[in-house]
Amino acid sequence: MLATSEIESYREDGLVIPRDFRLSETELDCLHDAVDSVIRANPDTPTDFLFNVHLDRLPPLRLVGHSAFTSLVTRHEILDMVEQLIGPDIINWATSRDDKNYQVSSQQ
Repeated sequence: MLATSEIESYREDGLVIPRDFRLSETELDCLHDAVDSVIRANPDTPTDFLFNVHLDRLPPLRLVGHSAFTSLVTRHEILDMVEQLIGPDIINWATSRDDKNYQVSSQQ
């Protein structure tokens, strides 16, 4: 759960980085593997255009996605914090990734 100061920071700045929430190294490794998988599965799509990869082969882009992204955005710990900020009516409209110098892992 977010502290009152974090909620106030969100309302003032539009951003909050929760102090008491972190993904485990295992979860981060899983997401890294998912990103690698999505990049490899969509070789004709520039990496900065890999949007909505939680929607495996679904509109609008029909890219090959990965279930790890859906699992991330539906975690109850994350949804509980989002609900503190915007209320209970939550929809995952889109997903994207932003990393300027991402290198695909050499391991498969």
